[in-house]
Amino acid sequence: MVKVYEQIKEEFKKLIAERKKLSKEDLLAWCEKHSVGILTLCSIIEDLEKERIIKTTYGSETLLIDLPEYVETRDEEKIDRGEANNHQEEIFLIKSSRDIGEKRFRRQKSKKKQRRLKNKKVSSITKYLCEDSVSAESPVQESRDLEKTKVVEDEDYSDFFSKFEEADYRKALIYLSRFRSVGEIRFALDLKKEGVSDTLKIIRKMIEDGYATRSPLGVINATEKLPKIKAMFSLADLLS
Repeated sequence: MVKVYEQIKEEFKKLIAERKKLSKEDLLAWCEKHSVGILTLCSIIEDLEKERIIKTTYGSETLLIDLPEYVETRDEEKIDRGEANNHQEEIFLIKSSRDIGEKRFRRQKSKKKQRRLKNKKVSSITKYLCEDSVSAESPVQESRDLEKTKVVEDEDYSDFFSKFEEADYRKALIYLSRFRSVGEIRFALDLKKEGVSDTLKIIRKMIEDGYATRSPLGVINATEKLPKIKAMFSLADLLS
């Protein structure tokens, strides 16, 4: 059956190649002459149209299965020119895509290089600032370390604290002179490290003498009656 169909198809191809253009009446006459059904010829015409051998023209009132008004061969020159144009367009699109890809790659590469240079500059600046900061702060830090072991020369409170004969009481006053506001627990722990035993008794005496106050939350605060010690030294230094 397929062999018969291909034979009929070749016969029709020869006809259209010779006549160049066939009307609907010509198609019906050819079907009647070769005993070919309209459905078979419609299939042949559809195949040849897909193969770009012929082109068809249908009327305005075409049935679902109907022959075209005209069947004619395609202009070979136009076909070749059209295919050539399509080929050139494909080449142009390929080149354009390649150019765009190369430009995008160069742009990304340039951005990466700029980021790398920027990071390098930032790291260099940061390194410089860190080194400069260390060199600038080192003398200050050394000075602060030295100040921790020194008593301020322009303020001498030895006369004030020497009038208190009880050593534990004197230690507590010196401590509160430096730390003007401290929790009762911290106050007791620090004084015990210096050998003070009855801290509650000392706190009551400091409050009675007007050197300290105690808040409801258990914070011991120095009053203005107690001098302020601003020097950076330890309690052991004061008591030595």
